[in-house]
Amino acid sequence: MNNKFTLDIPKPCAQRWEQMSPTADGKFCSHCSTEVIDFTQMTTAQLQSYFKTHTQNVCGRIDTFQLHQLNNPPAPYPHQTRFSLNLAMASVMALLLSTKTNAQQLVAKPQTAHQVAKCTQKTVAQIKATAAEGTFLIKGIVKSLDDGLPLAGADIKVQELNQSAIADPNGLFKLNVKGSAQQELTLVVSYLGHASAQVKVKLVQKPEILTVSLASEHIMLGKVVVTAPKPVRQYLITGAMVAVPSVAVTEQSKKPSFFKRMWRLFRD
Repeated sequence: MNNKFTLDIPKPCAQRWEQMSPTADGKFCSHCSTEVIDFTQMTTAQLQSYFKTHTQNVCGRIDTFQLHQLNNPPAPYPHQTRFSLNLAMASVMALLLSTKTNAQQLVAKPQTAHQVAKCTQKTVAQIKATAAEGTFLIKGIVKSLDDGLPLAGADIKVQELNQSAIADPNGLFKLNVKGSAQQELTLVVSYLGHASAQVKVKLVQKPEILTVSLASEHIMLGKVVVTAPKPVRQYLITGAMVAVPSVAVTEQSKKPSFFKRMWRLFRD
């Protein structure tokens, strides 16, 4: 659906969202004595509907990705593209069914008692070696600095080690790392659309839950300016239309060469 307007925040506000007072539609900014509407949870269709009924500029909080989607609506897929996508999906489904059938035909060979005992001894040896080196737990939660909501899927990496973890739907994460007591490590926490953070932690036997807050890089605060498109002038020309043969035009516009002009001069 094409828009009849565009949105922009030409002068972003520097006030902190988390320091404002909550309202029904967003928060109240005491510095400007204005309610700031929170548009970050709205879809493109909801934004279009809102600004069709609210033509006046409002102060709002919106994601730059939302602005891009609203001001640059995607073009519809042509019929040929949809057919290609359907064909690709059908091919993938056929491949998965073929793989499943082949997998069902395979029969797993049972392990012997000697192999099981050997694997068990190896596992016990690994556990003892890990306990001797020292394994420590690092746990925490990743939240958004703007609204305090958990950031599911945030990436947590130990800078000094080749270890990482992903935050669960509640923003929680756990890492079991090898090291010595009181050893200091650096966690690099990142999430799409947010500024990454580095957190220093010490390895202890009874760790506390770390709270890591990431600031959004794409959220903008300020007065949302609604701009309507400029009207396009159309001109209507009336009158009789005359068809002129192209051959006649070509012959009239053709200029005689220099030699022909000299020949005509001496001939006359």
